[in-house]
Amino acid sequence: MPRKKVTDVSGNGGMKRKRATGKRKDRDFSSDDEFDFEQENNKKPGKPAAKSGLQPVTVVDDVKEKIKLELPKVRGQLLIFGATNWDLIGRKEVPKQQAAFRNLGQNLWGPHRYGCLNDVQVSCVVSGPCAAHSLIMTTEGKLWSWGRNDKGQLGHGDTKRLEAPKLIEGLADQVIVSAACGRNHTMALTEDGTVYSFGENKLGQLGQGSQTDAVLSPAPISYNGQPLVKVACGAEFSMVVDCKGNLYSFGCPEYGQLGKNHHIYQPLHLYV
Repeated sequence: MPRKKVTDVSGNGGMKRKRATGKRKDRDFSSDDEFDFEQENNKKPGKPAAKSGLQPVTVVDDVKEKIKLELPKVRGQLLIFGATNWDLIGRKEVPKQQAAFRNLGQNLWGPHRYGCLNDVQVSCVVSGPCAAHSLIMTTEGKLWSWGRNDKGQLGHGDTKRLEAPKLIEGLADQVIVSAACGRNHTMALTEDGTVYSFGENKLGQLGQGSQTDAVLSPAPISYNGQPLVKVACGAEFSMVVDCKGNLYSFGCPEYGQLGKNHHIYQPLHLYV
């Protein structure tokens, strides 16, 4: 039998990959852009568009685990240094509508203390590589926030930026054991395994079962499964883990970071 002629062979013995004509244009996607999920799904052959109407994760109350998560054991005073112009952090320039804040803030070249925290013992500090807001948890499990707040990511019921930490009153009756910061949203985990979220929700990253511009005060995510034990945020998506080790994701799926080929507005279990 004659051999088949192989023509697509590279010089190093590997198969050449056919290159598409033209240059691929990289998208600089942010939550300020409109992202057409259906159009993106349709670009991928063999993958059908997502079905709508996902149901919240639900577990009958009498089969739920009862847990009590512990706070970090660390305690101490908060020191801050570096840039403090919250509206400029992560941006090349301050947006025109926020030009009044262009010259506010300064670079702190050495450690500084906030006067409002003189009597506050801090157990954990939370921020993120794409966030321009920060959080602290106290040894009593209270959550404070400050920084940029144009989408309500500080959880104080408004969009005013804060130059110094302030207690989040909407969570004052909860014991917070963990938290996470996205670009413009925040997740907070309580000692009984409940998660609250607030901030930008344009891509469903709050997991509250809806898609809205912003949620200014803490609200529970749309979830009724086993108690949650971990929270994490990407720029415009979020993930939570329950006490059984199950992983759930929601928010923007642009690069497949949700493990599903469609947008999700509430926690969806990832089967691995």
